[in-house]
Amino acid sequence: MGVEEASEEAGFTLEGEPNPDVSDTCYHVSAPADQPDYAGVSFMVLDDVIVRVEVRGDSKATTRSGAGIGTSEDQLQAMFPDQLQPTEGLAGGGTAFEFVPEDEADLDYRAIFVLDDGAVSQYWAGILPGVAFTEGCL
Repeated sequence: MGVEEASEEAGFTLEGEPNPDVSDTCYHVSAPADQPDYAGVSFMVLDDVIVRVEVRGDSKATTRSGAGIGTSEDQLQAMFPDQLQPTEGLAGGGTAFEFVPEDEADLDYRAIFVLDDGAVSQYWAGILPGVAFTEGCL
């Protein structure tokens, strides 16, 4: 889905635009400040299509399974048995797990959970290849 269509669906305009010093084809958009339910949530746009949602900070957003900021590693393992793989390549190191779907129709999708002190500090989900860009739009 493109940014315009997502803005129409959300009922407010997503804010953000490409930074030519970083990339002309990859950038982030987010809800305006008057939408506090979306604080800490942003969307990565790659080639004019939203390819992933990112959740950070004090966001209360969770996955359908209930994983969110503050979820412990043990809770993640219990939620997604046999579907979490350790992920490397994060900027600054750290611990991360990649959720790999079991359903063949969903194999192009992933969720990445980054942990600090044994709990999720940020996560993102979306479609390959954009969801695998561990450093975002670089």
